[in-house]
Amino acid sequence: MRADRSLEPPTLPLANILDGLPVVHVERTMPGYDCDDPEILLPIFTPKPETQRPRPCVHHIRGGDVVFFNRVFGAEAPLSWATHGDAVVISVEHRLAPASRGSTN
Repeated sequence: MRADRSLEPPTLPLANILDGLPVVHVERTMPGYDCDDPEILLPIFTPKPETQRPRPCVHHIRGGDVVFFNRVFGAEAPLSWATHGDAVVISVEHRLAPASRGSTN
């Protein structure tokens, strides 16, 4: 069964969401689950101004894999932790189901 994309609310590109926010956005990768799996993208959001002093770090994991919408759906809460909580936020790019077998193999 295919999802009806017409029922999804519109989502903005990450650049539109970040526009005007005092954060620096970089992306790093880490190895996938198995050696044959593609790397996993880790978006990192650091509050401006950048500093050498220690900051709290939040590892944000969006629940439910990305069965619908896109990777920036729900990004407003973690971005507010970075901007208002002065925390570095590291998220994780889930793969789309059902192409990804996730943790159920």
